[in-house]
Order: sequence, then structure tokens, then C-alpha cells
Amino acid sequence: MIHKQHERYISRNEIKYIKRRIAPKIREIVEKFPVVVITGARQVGKSTLLRNEFQDFTYLTMDDLALREKTRLDPHSLWKDSERVVIDEAQKLPQIFDANKMAVDDTNRRRKFILSGSLHRILVEGGVQAMS
Repeated sequence: MIHKQHERYISRNEIKYIKRRIAPKIREIVEKFPVVVITGARQVGKSTLLRNEFQDFTYLTMDDLALREKTRLDPHSLWKDSERVVIDEAQKLPQIFDANKMAVDDTNRRRKFILSGSLHRILVEGGVQAMS
């Protein structure tokens, strides 16, 4: 998609990221809890926020079909070398919630996860229950 700005055409990659005021609060919550879930309507900027504000986290997206299959087969292999992980579109693989719970328990709550996706799908698929 091309945007016109000041009579010059720029690509999506050239559009400057606008810092989100909520990012410091999310970071504060992540430091207190091992798993944080960020939900919201489609196309509101959840993924953009996570990619830009949490660059110190390993970023995984379940939109990637190959990654989703690898996660289905061996979820722990994805974060075995990382203490801080973002899993975007987590609702696309509901089994991920049990694997996250085990990873947090196995590391005595040192490992941190930020899960993002559709609230409705996360609730329907039982993710919230799995995390409790």
C-alpha cells in the first residue's frame, strides 16, 4: 500500500512508528506477571505495538504457517533459548496456552510471555482457563 504525504509517495515501511502511551504500563505489568495477554479488535495496532516496543523479546507469530506447525509439534523448542517471548496471534494455536503455562512453571516464573490476539477466540478456545 502506498500513502501520499506532502506530494511524495512513501511505502508502508517508511511510515514512522507512533509510540503508544500504553507501552510503559504493559512493560510494568510484564515485570510483575509471567504471562500478559493483549487483546483487541482486528487492525488496531497490537502487532505493531509489540514489534516496536518489545524488541528485547523474541517475536513469534502464529500467522506463519510453518512456525505454527513447528509450535504444534514442539512448542518448547521455540523459546528454549529465550526468557522473553511475544506470541502474536496466539488464538490460532490454542495448545500454546498449556505449553506457556508449563514453560513458566518450569522456570519458576522467570520466563515471560506476551500473548496477543483476538479476545473472543482466546476465551472461546479456553486459553484463559489454561493460564489460570
